[in-house]
Amino acid sequence: HEEVRKDIDGLGTALIDMGLKGKRIAIIGENRYEWEEAYLSVVCGTGIVVPFDKSLPPNELVSVIQRSDVEAIFFSKKYKEILEAIKFLGIGKLKHLICMDFDVHEDGIYSQKELTEKGETADFEKIKADIIERDERDMNRDIAPLKQAEDAVLVDSSDMTIDEVVDAILSHV
Repeated sequence: HEEVRKDIDGLGTALIDMGLKGKRIAIIGENRYEWEEAYLSVVCGTGIVVPFDKSLPPNELVSVIQRSDVEAIFFSKKYKEILEAIKFLGIGKLKHLICMDFDVHEDGIYSQKELTEKGETADFEKIKADIIERDERDMNRDIAPLKQAEDAVLVDSSDMTIDEVVDAILSHV
């Protein structure tokens, strides 16, 4: 189970690095480990998963990509030709093609295997810097800035155990 979780987290991290946080991501292909890894990496905090029926004919696939606003799609290689054409024609918001079968990035199509491995070696200092930058931006935006409510109590739990945090919170209730 630990290896599966590592794969899911790695792929999810790579998707976020690609700018897909909160975006619609489709999956089409036969039931297999890579399909499940893609599905779980999206639903566990990356974005919104849009599973496509693997029996869709090409014209319906075009239509569903256009209507669903997906920005990326995981696919098995039998869909490569039609998905390349859809992306090339600029149909919908589709920007990223991710093949479940490729071992390496080729012809503008990402390899799911490569993305999973890339995410597993995430730069946690960069992630921390991104979170700090996001919080700073949210606190200083013109409309609805992020700020502590006037009647809120701040509990700094940095050096506290879980029991100490619970006690501190309960002392203010």
